[in-house]
Formats: sequence, C-alpha cells, structure tokens
Amino acid sequence: MKNKKWELIHELYVRMEQLCGKSLYQPEELLGGASPQKETSPEENEPQKEYSIEDMVAMRAELRNQLDFLKVALSDMHNERDTYIMLFPIVAQIDEIIQSNVLSSVDVNWPLLQKELFQIENAGEVFYEILDDIINKPQTPTSIYEVYYFCLRYGFRGRYEN
Repeated sequence: MKNKKWELIHELYVRMEQLCGKSLYQPEELLGGASPQKETSPEENEPQKEYSIEDMVAMRAELRNQLDFLKVALSDMHNERDTYIMLFPIVAQIDEIIQSNVLSSVDVNWPLLQKELFQIENAGEVFYEILDDIINKPQTPTSIYEVYYFCLRYGFRGRYEN
C-alpha cells in the first residue's frame, strides 16, 4: 500500500482481528440483511477464546497505542477537524466490535475508547449524525467518506445493531 493512512488503518484492523482471534469482516451477503445459507465454518466449530482481565487490559492498551499512531499520521495529513472526523468512526467501530465479539463471552468491563477519546458514550448514534452532516457539505474531503464507507462495509451497525 502506498497510502500511509490506509496502511495504518489496515494494520489496526488486522491487529484487532489477531487480538480477537478471528476474522471480524462481514461477508457481502450478511450486509444486506439476507439470511445466509447455514454452513458451519471451521471457525464456528472452535470454542470461543477465553479472555482474562489481563488479556483485555493488554488488548485495550495495544489498540489505544495503534489509535495514537493513527491520530498522529492523520494529523500530519489533515487538519484537526478532518482528523477528528476520520478517527471517530474507527474508534466507534472498535468499541462495537469488542462489545459484540469479545465481551459477549467474558465478564469483563471494557472502558469505552469513545469515552476516553471523544467524551461520549453514544458513538453508535453520533456516527450517523456526523455522516448525515458531512453528506450535505460538498467541501468534505473524499478521504472522510472513504473512512465512513470502510467502517460500514466492515460491518459497523451502531444504532442499527438490532
């Protein structure tokens, strides 16, 4: 990859999948709400990984560190507002992924990254509010739309989780 921003985003998501112990990518047929043909994959037959408090602390610290690197890189390429708007959906998605894929199997508290970085606890709502706002602004850089599209394509649901 020649684009530093996307290299770092890709690296963050690959590392998150490694930490979670499985692929977190949503296949195309699941995104449209279609019921997939029920075939069990080898991954589904494996028992879910057990996470300790130490595992969760280490996972959070590593993801937080990668987000810091990404923020610095985005700040080098974009103004503060655009950096914020690009980092936000990624943070929202990380919290959603951890809550739905990891915390469902363990009794461990996950301090929300969105609360730490953006002082909010409703990123699933705010994600779509920001998206609605930027869609109506022709001066919005294409790279912001790309990040939101990436998160949606990767399976972000937010307020539409259920």
